[in-house]
Amino acid sequence: MRIIFFLCFLIPVIRSSAGEIPRTLSEPEFIDIVRMYHPVMKQAGLLVEKARAGLTAARGGFDPVLSISSDRKTFDGKNYYRYT
Repeated sequence: MRIIFFLCFLIPVIRSSAGEIPRTLSEPEFIDIVRMYHPVMKQAGLLVEKARAGLTAARGGFDPVLSISSDRKTFDGKNYYRYT
């Protein structure tokens, strides 16, 4: 009984895999797959994006700013000082 079950299972597997030629990856294909899916490569990509964002923020510190400040002090209706 076991032999019949084994043969019934094994024959379709042999027939389906007999006509196929196993395909191997070339070196550039392997490297492309590693670059796309390896967690360390994804982390490296995130670090590059973080560095670009930091550079953009640092460059924003050099944008020209127009501002004015004013200060004054009064007590009992008397002006002590006024700075602009």
